Amino acid sequence: MAITFNTPPVASSHIAGVTDTIDRAVTYSPATSPKWIYCNYPEQLPAQALGDKSIGNRYLNRVYVYAGTTAEVFASYRNMSGYSVYFGVQLYNPKSTAVNVTVSKRGFHYNPGPQGQGWSWVVGQTPADFINYTGTTSIPIPGYGSKWALSQQGPVGNLNLFNCYVRFSTDGDVWCFPYVYNSLTNLDGSATLYSGTPAAQKRGLGSTCIINASVTYNVSDLPICFAGNSCQYNSASDMIELDDQGTIWDCSNTTLGNWGAHYLYNVTIVNNTASSKTINAHVGGRPGNPNLTPVIKYSTYPANWINLVSGQRWNWLTDTALAAGASRTYSYEYIQAANSNSPSLHAWTAS
Repeated sequence: MAITFNTPPVASSHIAGVTDTIDRAVTYSPATSPKWIYCNYPEQLPAQALGDKSIGNRYLNRVYVYAGTTAEVFASYRNMSGYSVYFGVQLYNPKSTAVNVTVSKRGFHYNPGPQGQGWSWVVGQTPADFINYTGTTSIPIPGYGSKWALSQQGPVGNLNLFNCYVRFSTDGDVWCFPYVYNSLTNLDGSATLYSGTPAAQKRGLGSTCIINASVTYNVSDLPICFAGNSCQYNSASDMIELDDQGTIWDCSNTTLGNWGAHYLYNVTIVNNTASSKTINAHVGGRPGNPNLTPVIKYSTYPANWINLVSGQRWNWLTDTALAAGASRTYSYEYIQAANSNSPSLHAWTAS
């Protein structure tokens, strides 16, 4: 067996007749955990959305997380406030009994990066860091007390962008309040939810942030291509509804394509021919659609990402030895880091 996870920058032009046509439907199955605390509104952050009492006195989402729950915060914003800001996730214990929160994964970046990197680096590196993160942090919260699951992430300059992923579990009920603020000392607990009517960008609570799919193809079926991250395909079986304080955002009222969600794929290829085959896996966007930034975690390799211009593909996996009569399952985690409203195309070829 000779399988290679092809680390970027391994990109190629689209494969005519393979990735232009989505010729296989996939039935997706959402998991039940972690819950998804989704924060992308207002994407262009005005001063009125800041948590500082003297500026906006607002938090960006409000979610009640029940005991025994694991939740994941996804946040993506551009700072248009005129201030240098920080991002944080505050947890409040509404009961008299102490609770313990465990942060198991986290990732945060903003532009410009350490070497001047831009937006593509932010959206690609943040989820990759999150997936690759191995530490845990225990946070005890006393009765009627509050603690930060994540704090002082920044500073993010005016006009700059940032992304954040943080996953935590709790043994007691907590309120979750994501904040953007200029100064931590200006938060006094009196903030309220930022108001407004989201348009293309959303916020809310999803039942999960993980979507599963298992498919099996014969070598004689290849090449094939299937889609994810889109209301257009698969009867929208992979779309996660968001509950925004009772308002439901779904495929009927949004172009959002599960930006930041975790897709767990199990693709089984059966070599039903008389000779050994080389299997290649490709991912990218449809030609003519916006650029795509896919993040993939395969096997024991660290998660990695690439920024693809319209029509390019990342040939992320090569298996040079799928023997005649053999089958193999390729399991991988996929996150679409950008763009949020374009389908991701997953193509498999044999030669």
